[in-house]
Amino acid sequence: MKFRTTLLMAVVLAVLCAAFWGMKYQQARSHQQSIEAKRLFHFDGVAVRRLEIGRMNETASAAERRPDGKWTMVKPDPAILPLDALWDRVANHLAQLSNEREIAPGSADLKTFGLGEPALRVAAETESGGAISLLFGDLDPTQKYRYTRLNDGPIFLVAKDEFFELDRSLNDLRDRFLVNDRESAILRIEFARIWTGKGGAKMKDPPPVGSESVPVTLTRASKDAAWRLESPVQALADQEKVDALTKEVQFAMGEGFVDHPAKLGDFGLDPASVRISIRNEASPQDQTLYVGDSPKNKPGRVYLKRADWHAVCTVDAHLVSLFPETPEAFRDRRLLSHAASDIRSLEYVSQGNSFLVEKDEQNAWKLTRPDQPGTDPQAISEYIARVKGAVAASFPEGTLESTGLDAPEVTITMRYAGSDEPGVIRIKPDPSEAGYYFATQDTGAIVRLYRNQIDGLIADSTVFRRRDLLSFRKPDAFRIELAFEGQGFVFESAHGQWVVKTPEHKILSSQNDMDLLLDALSSVYAVAQEQQAGEDLAVYGLQQPLFRVYINTRPADDPNAAPALLGPFSIGKAAPDDPQHRFASSASRPGVYRVKQELIDVVRETLKGVKDAA
Repeated sequence: MKFRTTLLMAVVLAVLCAAFWGMKYQQARSHQQSIEAKRLFHFDGVAVRRLEIGRMNETASAAERRPDGKWTMVKPDPAILPLDALWDRVANHLAQLSNEREIAPGSADLKTFGLGEPALRVAAETESGGAISLLFGDLDPTQKYRYTRLNDGPIFLVAKDEFFELDRSLNDLRDRFLVNDRESAILRIEFARIWTGKGGAKMKDPPPVGSESVPVTLTRASKDAAWRLESPVQALADQEKVDALTKEVQFAMGEGFVDHPAKLGDFGLDPASVRISIRNEASPQDQTLYVGDSPKNKPGRVYLKRADWHAVCTVDAHLVSLFPETPEAFRDRRLLSHAASDIRSLEYVSQGNSFLVEKDEQNAWKLTRPDQPGTDPQAISEYIARVKGAVAASFPEGTLESTGLDAPEVTITMRYAGSDEPGVIRIKPDPSEAGYYFATQDTGAIVRLYRNQIDGLIADSTVFRRRDLLSFRKPDAFRIELAFEGQGFVFESAHGQWVVKTPEHKILSSQNDMDLLLDALSSVYAVAQEQQAGEDLAVYGLQQPLFRVYINTRPADDPNAAPALLGPFSIGKAAPDDPQHRFASSASRPGVYRVKQELIDVVRETLKGVKDAA
């Protein structure tokens, strides 16, 4: 193609592109001009200085914008705190109202359009001194628009979505949150119960009505820091319990407001039964809440009053379920305060027994002392989960010396990612009462635990060894030699089918039988370790076992690879204390183990399928 032709085509393409984008721009501009032409007002929402919203059969709500941009309620009660964000939203939508289509002149019968008794009245004043009065009537036949009238002008249509933005109840427009600036993280919370005098007849010396219990005070340095209990003791707090309470306080909303109640005692608020004081990042001042009785006609609710409110409201009674039952209820009772994922190593030391497990470069657990082959990472994870799940029964007074924890029977030392300070758990029986142990949390605090909590923490390195006694890929197996109840069998794979080599003149009645056998043998795991290596195998029926097997394997995808021989793997007597378990041994792992009886059941069923050849 000639250069001039190419150039000409490029010029034509550029002109077409410019024309296309020019058309798109013009369309967008025309659309915007159309929107602007329909707008009722030519001011922004920030120019609105006063708003009044009157819904049918409701008292009007009105507020004025202060010079600082915040709103102050005027109607129905100046003491009500306005929800600034929603008043701003209403003002912005008012400024953006559009006349979709004029319907009738102002002299038309207003009742025809539902404007005689309008569904909504909106009045506004702007910073320029302009006054606005809007009436909203019925929906039009399309159900997409509302009949509307501005001042004494003609009747026109407004989109029903815009009507929705202006149609706000007092409940919407008032501040119903329990705290100021609910987006700001709470950094301090104090809880105290108040003696109301109820039930005092049963007490010998009841406290004065209105007196508070020992306060429970919790703090954190920042929203990402851990909660700490500051009163009645200094300790790490139960993060989940404190978070649950603070989130409920932060995000709960009041309902059923009673403005200027005649008697706070009618709501169980003179005195209240609970005081909650919080501080958040936005303000160093306390914000205080008082909790009263539950309304008789509203189950699942409870009366509440903010100290800076004249009004009383109800909130979900779920809040009450999150209150601490005792002064120490929010104290962290776990031995391990860190996340289990933070642990990089765990060292266990007791008399005559110690081990060390560590995470390798791939973040996988490995038993590094004693050096034993075949670590079971899952067993290590399960052990750490038990440590994480151990919970104190109580917090006794005392020192390491007075509880004997300066010379513990068991010491568990953990090192954490991102920290040079190890966590140490010490364990020793409580000599004063059987079934109890003293221990230290990894923070150093002394606790008391039930024995069943401690049993899961006592361990030795053998529990972390892998328990697979026989393991291979089913496609890789090509020869199986086994003896069962004194009779020998040899099976070989040929052309994708298993055949019987020994005894002679035998066949398999179903290949499914071999599939079941291979399923059972390819993953044999020990239920538990019975004894270490060197024990007398005759005791377990393993010198002349009930079942013994050798398996030849070769990678199915590499027929030229050298074959491997697995075995012998042997199964002996049934365990005397559990007939569902049998003793077993494996050439790959010294010692005696227990395996499930069902493996023998599979072998027996498979061999029933070996028949005489026709």
